[in-house]
Amino acid sequence: LFDPEEAVELQVLCAHLLRVRYETMDEWRGLLRAQAETLDTDRFGAPRGQDLLAASGKARIVQLAEPFDGTAKAESLTPLLAWRLQTRWDALVVSQCSPSSGPKYGPNLLDLATALGPAEATLARSNRDIAGAGQRQPLFGWYVNQSDASPALGRWGPVRRNVIKRPFLATAEKYIDTAGADVLVASAFHPTFSDKMFQMAEQASAFRGCVIVRRGCEGSLGLSLARPAEIVAGRRGPHGSPGPDAFPLG
Repeated sequence: LFDPEEAVELQVLCAHLLRVRYETMDEWRGLLRAQAETLDTDRFGAPRGQDLLAASGKARIVQLAEPFDGTAKAESLTPLLAWRLQTRWDALVVSQCSPSSGPKYGPNLLDLATALGPAEATLARSNRDIAGAGQRQPLFGWYVNQSDASPALGRWGPVRRNVIKRPFLATAEKYIDTAGADVLVASAFHPTFSDKMFQMAEQASAFRGCVIVRRGCEGSLGLSLARPAEIVAGRRGPHGSPGPDAFPLG
């Protein structure tokens, strides 16, 4: 799926097959491991994790990830969430972003980061950018363009725009960990799928905590006034994870 020498037609066929019959958890584990191997470790290897916390003076690293196709009917609140996590919870916040792969093309996090500018929402070309900033962190956190973090994932962008339907990558790409984050905050529109996403974080990632916003506005991290949303959260204990707790909103 990530081999640039492989025929793209075969890769698209595999993506379609996985989408139509739904992926098993064993397959998700394999997919996330394969995806993790595509990370550009020259850029997003060391420094990471504790080294970034020591450089920034922060207490924890939080990764934000929502659908890259943006929101067409509402304003995005995600940069404000990053700001709140930084100021209230002493977090170093890294948001994953990319040009939209469709099927929507509303403003997304990459558009917002570009519009806000580097003083307020900085695109990190590598973890050295984050470490080099020290305690002078951007107001709305750091943003990592998928093509910088993983050229193999970025290569799928034009393909997905032609495929139109969302493949498994629309979920898997939220789990590529560029900074060695402690907590993943992601979103899922369908309640049943949020349970699977929590399992993926628990069984196929190194995140110590996971928060899934479900039924957010257009599947994003933003909350809608039109329908009740729910937050599912949990963290690993000394013997694994005790399982998620759900918090209804609205």
